[in-house]
Amino acid sequence: MVKYLNDFEEYLNRNSLTKKDVCIVGSAALAVKGGRDNKDIDFIIRPSKLKKFKKFNKIPLNYSGHHEVENNIDIYKNRYVIVNIDDSMIFKRKLYKHYNGYNFVKAEIEIAYKNVRMRSKDIEDMKEINSISNSWRSLDWNYVDEVSKRYYSLTNYRKMRYKIDELVRNPSIIKFKIKKILNLENPKL
Repeated sequence: MVKYLNDFEEYLNRNSLTKKDVCIVGSAALAVKGGRDNKDIDFIIRPSKLKKFKKFNKIPLNYSGHHEVENNIDIYKNRYVIVNIDDSMIFKRKLYKHYNGYNFVKAEIEIAYKNVRMRSKDIEDMKEINSISNSWRSLDWNYVDEVSKRYYSLTNYRKMRYKIDELVRNPSIIKFKIKKILNLENPKL
């Protein structure tokens, strides 16, 4: 069962959005499959409805970004750009499944995203997914591989641009990488 859907529905109503205007992503997209709980509701919004979220209008089309709009509710823009899927593609190609009146991104896309990104949180999630995925009858691991390969087929320029974007969003990574390169315990930056 997906948690926080009542809170999310209230959020949508307050912001004049419908369930068709959004697609739920992240841990909730995996919670729909069963066997695990979501920690929050992450969602993307149909690009034509995004204008009212001024903070996101400053993010270039091919970049990703997010921010918390309420407790346990985060909005994303182009979450899956790392696997060459932008928000408009999710809505145009119907890369989602319906549950309880909501659109949830296909679990395979979220798994591929975690598989490519491989942050420590993603690695833990992948271990959990591997242990429970046998009960997910309709999970298509071939599609996970296909989506994951999109990252590896990106040009070096796009990969570099994604990494720069990641560093800008999380400057602590730079400090960690410098520390690792220089083999220092506590670099003073």
